[in-house]
Amino acid sequence: MRKLLSTTLAAAAVAATLGAAVPAAYAFPPPPPLRHEVRPIIPHRGYIWRPGYWNWVGHRYVWVGGVWVAPGAVPGWRAGWHWVPGHWNRFGRWVRPHWAP
Repeated sequence: MRKLLSTTLAAAAVAATLGAAVPAAYAFPPPPPLRHEVRPIIPHRGYIWRPGYWNWVGHRYVWVGGVWVAPGAVPGWRAGWHWVPGHWNRFGRWVRPHWAP
């Protein structure tokens, strides 16, 4: 009986610790609202507008302004893809902004 009680208490302590760790993954604040940006005139035909976004750096959000980029100079870009702003995933990890299908 004593062993059952100690095992039950140990299991409860582990469950409480794990349960407390899960909400901490969601404790990060959402990014601030996107800033309104005025697109400058496109420098060359075929350039792609990469909009501004909030990026998580260290312990805060930092604004990265939008910019026109040459299609060959955009890592990970393919025709028809769109820009995905940075966001927190369900595991509490920051997903950097990227191009996606």
